[in-house]
Amino acid sequence: MAQEPDPSTQQEAAVIARQRLMRRLMELLDAEGVRQLESWLRERQVLSDGQEDPGAVMVEGLEVELAVAQEYGALLQALDQARTG
Repeated sequence: MAQEPDPSTQQEAAVIARQRLMRRLMELLDAEGVRQLESWLRERQVLSDGQEDPGAVMVEGLEVELAVAQEYGALLQALDQARTG
């Protein structure tokens, strides 16, 4: 019987699988779907923390939210790459 992977390996595998799925779904969108997704990602790629330069100074407790905003930016880049080939 195969040994179960450790939790960190399972978590990493889940992240990779979800990233691959998201990229494939982005490739399948029609022009309007791409436009809407692009707009949605653009609105979320910068964390609005009320500062003049968002994210310049880390506000305690916002590390995860900042990382999520950065991931939206990475997804926006992946969307652009999927569109341009």
